[in-house]
Amino acid sequence: MEKIVEKLKEFGNKISEWWNRFTARQKTLIVSVVAVLIIALVFIVSMLTRPRYVLLRECETTKEAAEVRDLSSILPSIPSAFPKTLLPWQVKNTHPGNKGS
Repeated sequence: MEKIVEKLKEFGNKISEWWNRFTARQKTLIVSVVAVLIIALVFIVSMLTRPRYVLLRECETTKEAAEVRDLSSILPSIPSAFPKTLLPWQVKNTHPGNKGS
C-alpha cells in the first residue's frame, strides 16, 4: 500500500514539474482550450442524443387514435432512422386553425 502512495506522490510531482514549466499566459491558454473542448464535446453529445420525433398521423376521433395506438405496437420491430416516434396522443395540437386543445 505504501508503494502505491509513493508512486502517486511521484506522479503528482512529475505533473507539478511539467505544469510549472509553463508561463502564466501559457497556462491560461491551455486551460481555455481545454474548457472550450469540453464545452464543444458536451454540445455535440447533447445534439446527437436529442430525441427526434415524427408525427405518424393526426387523428380526428378517439377510435382512430386507438387504432393507430394498436398498430404502433409493431413499430419497434420496424427499422427506422428515427430513434423515437411521436404518437398522435402525445402531441399537443397547436395548429392555428384548430380550436380547443
